Amino acid sequence: MKPRVMSAAIAMLASAATAWAQSGDLRPPTPDDLKGTPTILTLLVTVVIVALVVFAAAFPSKRGHQD
Repeated sequence: MKPRVMSAAIAMLASAATAWAQSGDLRPPTPDDLKGTPTILTLLVTVVIVALVVFAAAFPSKRGHQD
């Protein structure tokens, strides 16, 4: 077989394999089913990241004599 025909056949089979792998009906999640991280943990991580960025920005940049 020609390489183009083989490539097309492989591409079609690869996309079909993805469709076969899906099982059952797909339905969107409901808000009651969603269980995320605690809000306090999210806020704590945000504060730490912002503090690190501010801390890094507080250092003066090293400039050479050619600037």
